Amino acid sequence: MKRQMLAPPHELSWQMDARSTWSRARPREANRANGGSSTESCKLLELPAEIREEIWLYTVVDWIPQTNDGNKAEADEASVVRQKAPVRMDRLNKPLPPAITRTCNQVRAESLHLYYKNSQFECWRPFPGRDWMFSILVEWLTSLGSQKTMWLNDLVLLYKQESELEYDAEEGLAELGILVRPGVISNKREVTEYEMSYEQMGLPRRFGAKRRGGR
Repeated sequence: MKRQMLAPPHELSWQMDARSTWSRARPREANRANGGSSTESCKLLELPAEIREEIWLYTVVDWIPQTNDGNKAEADEASVVRQKAPVRMDRLNKPLPPAITRTCNQVRAESLHLYYKNSQFECWRPFPGRDWMFSILVEWLTSLGSQKTMWLNDLVLLYKQESELEYDAEEGLAELGILVRPGVISNKREVTEYEMSYEQMGLPRRFGAKRRGGR
């Protein structure tokens, strides 16, 4: 009678793990063979389209509490007035659309356009007299493409000096083949407290700047 050789303990554990894995995978493979789906249905996608749109709207747009200067009274969470948090685009910050827009094709089709239509985007205005082709604004709009660019409803261009407004932004973008719907672009001046102080005192812009070489 031929004697059966036993496998080492580590090989036995591997074989047991493989068998258990195969036993767990067999119902899924059988479901595929019968023409069924291997994934469970998503209850969220079974909701009516109107409800899903409301959910996507509060998911893709960043909402923050609205602050009123001089009113520091604490309010209940339900009574807090919320506003949209702007999406800032600059050299070091180019945020992608929310992760939920990349979960599946259906969610992306239903939520991506809501992100661009309902978000407020901020970007620094290109300097007059410079090549706009290499600006953050043109680079970002070019990466979006014509369809997503037409989805935009609120694009705020930041500037520091009034002289930067001499050149019309919509005309400059049109010359580069980038079309934005009328009324989408607005301007907002953004300066730091330091910049405001030297303007009020009549100091030059470079006043107080550290010289090169540490001198």
